[in-house]
Amino acid sequence: MSYSNEAKFITNLKRPLTQMGSSSKILCYDYNWTDNEYPNDIPANIYNTSQWNGKLDNVDGSSMHHYAGTPDTMTTVHNAYPAKDII
Repeated sequence: MSYSNEAKFITNLKRPLTQMGSSSKILCYDYNWTDNEYPNDIPANIYNTSQWNGKLDNVDGSSMHHYAGTPDTMTTVHNAYPAKDII
C-alpha cells in the first residue's frame, strides 16, 4: 500500500475510532527490517502528510517484523520520530 493510500485509510479509520471513544492505537508500515529507506519513508510521509496539516497524532507509531533485515531500521525511524511507538 502506498503511503498516500495508507494515509487515507488511517484518516478514515481514525475518525470513527475517535468518535466512539476508542483508545486503540493505529500503527503504520507493518513490514520487515529489510529496507532502511522504505520503512523510514512510510512513517515520514504518514506522520507528515498534508492531509493532517502536519499533525502527528493520527498515527501512534509503526510496526516492524524481524523476519528479515537488521534492527537498525527501527533506530533510523526512532531517531526521526522519537515520540512514536515502534512495535
